[in-house]
Amino acid sequence: MNNRERIVIVGYAAAGMTAAGYAKTYSRLAEVTVFEKRSYAIYHPCSIHDVLMRVLPGWELIIEEPPKMPGFNVYISTEVEDIDPNAKMVYAKNLKTGKKVKTEYDKLILATGSIPFIPSSIKIEDKDKVYTIKTVEDGRRLEEEAEKAKSVVVIGGSFIGIEMGYALAKRGLQVTILEYFQDLMYEKLEKRISKLLLKKLQEKGINVVLEEGANAIFSRGGKKVVSTATKEFKADFVVVATGSRPNIELAKKMGVEIGSLGGIKVDNRMQTSVPDVYAAGDNVESLELISRKPVLSLLASTAVRQGRVAGINVVGGNDFFPGTVNAWIVNLHDFQFGATGITKEYAEKIGYKPVSVGLSTYVKPGMYSENQIVNMQIVLDSETHRVLGFHILGERDVALWLDVMTQVIIDRKTVEDVARIELVYTPSVRECIDPLHKLADSALRRLRR
Repeated sequence: MNNRERIVIVGYAAAGMTAAGYAKTYSRLAEVTVFEKRSYAIYHPCSIHDVLMRVLPGWELIIEEPPKMPGFNVYISTEVEDIDPNAKMVYAKNLKTGKKVKTEYDKLILATGSIPFIPSSIKIEDKDKVYTIKTVEDGRRLEEEAEKAKSVVVIGGSFIGIEMGYALAKRGLQVTILEYFQDLMYEKLEKRISKLLLKKLQEKGINVVLEEGANAIFSRGGKKVVSTATKEFKADFVVVATGSRPNIELAKKMGVEIGSLGGIKVDNRMQTSVPDVYAAGDNVESLELISRKPVLSLLASTAVRQGRVAGINVVGGNDFFPGTVNAWIVNLHDFQFGATGITKEYAEKIGYKPVSVGLSTYVKPGMYSENQIVNMQIVLDSETHRVLGFHILGERDVALWLDVMTQVIIDRKTVEDVARIELVYTPSVRECIDPLHKLADSALRRLRR
């Protein structure tokens, strides 16, 4: 696969960075050109809350330089303005100098990621001291605001909202989180685990208000005010964390087919509807392996896997992306939570007859003082006993169980298979009967009733 094809990648986040690396690994002679709008090449957006809560001591730690190698160029502060797929030409502009550049390609990868989404139902009358979170610059602005503020309202009780709210609470701010739905991590976390998460946040002093959707944000008397249908919440500043949407403007201009959920439609080789144009990451729709329906994954782990496939295939390889069960984890350092697969509620929507079984147990034998309680929930199809979802909250190391159960779900295994699974043991790490085995046995007892 050592050919001299000209590969252009638009975007250098998780998908674009991975695609570039694999393209050069699989074809050393390929000429890879990357255009990135940011003023820095590589950063780690999932670590923004770690800097805010001072786990990491500086923003420079989550920024990296790109690798240097022959036939590989990353142009930062450069925005792609247009792409002509017929002429196979990319038109870009340096945002610092205003200089226009154009580059020909043989294969193109769109890795334009996602952008913060604010529902039209939230009317922002005054944008001063109202923040969204995506980039290092966003994080720095938020940190500067937090240094002089005493209170904040966070709109949204999902990934970013919880991370930002917890980080700001750790900095000593009075935090209120407003969530439109009846649960935190709505449709992403089983209800029992969501309630345990709510309790954890409340123990940190965070005021979590469920079923309160924001209608407007405005200023009054030197404060920001967030109004809902029935109440007003005052604070020094506001963080809007109401989700993300695929960044597809370039794709639409090119005539690339867009899927039903608003992401780029790709096949399992990450090819779009336009010849020689691939796409990967937050901007694409993925196959969800349980429902077999398209989904907006919006996870860095999915973006990396898709970037790998796109990078291999643009230089003549033949790899494929099988789909996703959307395994995720949030680490707030005092505790962690995550899930893989689907919830009982969603399983019912797509036609299963699901059962959800939970267990809370100590991880180690009782003689160890440094112990923790882990809270697990498993979602099963009551007819076939197939595992559909796994949800967890614990102090640490929950990724170990999430990784195991992700493969269980991908392989369409049953709860009986989970009960038989081989896991390591030593008493200073885990009980001889692993919490996962205890959960499986509890589920089997429920199914026998």
